[in-house]
Amino acid sequence: MQTDNRWKRAARSLQVPPLPANLRGSSGCLLARAIFDEAIGVEVYLAILEEPSWCLPLAATRPFKIFCKSGLAHTGNGGIIFLIWRVAGESNNETVHEQFLNPNNINAIRDLSILAQQTHLKALVINSQGDEVVDWFEFSNIFGFEALLTSAIEMIGKQEKEGDFPAAIEEFTNRYSLKDLLQT
Repeated sequence: MQTDNRWKRAARSLQVPPLPANLRGSSGCLLARAIFDEAIGVEVYLAILEEPSWCLPLAATRPFKIFCKSGLAHTGNGGIIFLIWRVAGESNNETVHEQFLNPNNINAIRDLSILAQQTHLKALVINSQGDEVVDWFEFSNIFGFEALLTSAIEMIGKQEKEGDFPAAIEEFTNRYSLKDLLQT
């Protein structure tokens, strides 16, 4: 059963806690958890981290579109889940970011499970130097996370061992470029 997590409040100002040191000044996308509405509880959202010089022009893009290509990969070092985010898609400001999830990490599976049950995905453009939400957007959840979750669970069940996740990412990224993955 899906949870209707559409934003229903008038206020649009959001805040995020301080970013960990390893994410300060970074650029990329990651899934994160937050409570936007106590009645709904924990949601998974897309954090779009950008440096100050780029977060304002990116957030000003209209229409602001998000695309996600996802999949699973078996490597000699274990399995991975990949998400390729096209942020501000189909615009002059489009950026592409890869995100990798470890299918053997229970928190990654929980995030996908929560996400698969949400009717909407919130995407927050965050100044990664100042922990400031520059703008945020909400999209109908048509990204196929439920099918991805099901496939990931099946992959876990077929694995003989967990493997080495960092080595699996390295093997995968050496084998496939972003261009290759976006074309398949």
